[in-house]
Amino acid sequence: MHKTAAVHAARSYCTIYGHDTYWVVIGPSTDPTGPSSEVRASSYAAALRIRAGWRAEIALRLMGEWSELAAYDINRAVFDPYGPTDLAKLVNIGLSALSRA
Repeated sequence: MHKTAAVHAARSYCTIYGHDTYWVVIGPSTDPTGPSSEVRASSYAAALRIRAGWRAEIALRLMGEWSELAAYDINRAVFDPYGPTDLAKLVNIGLSALSRA
């Protein structure tokens, strides 16, 4: 699957719900068609970052380009308070990690 199509498809995964200091992000565990899992966050901004990183993982899996190195770089960007939150940029971070391997 091409990057544009994978990013578009990944946007349909992962939902956020909650309020105040209790936010939950729900999405697929490893396989986009598999069972769901959840991650908790203490702020809506943190939940948005987690969802963006999760969607980037899904996009890379749909492209067949997933690796632990990509996971490391995406997670580093997601948990950097000044890092990118745009899905396409996070996918590019994952792809650049793969090109270094």
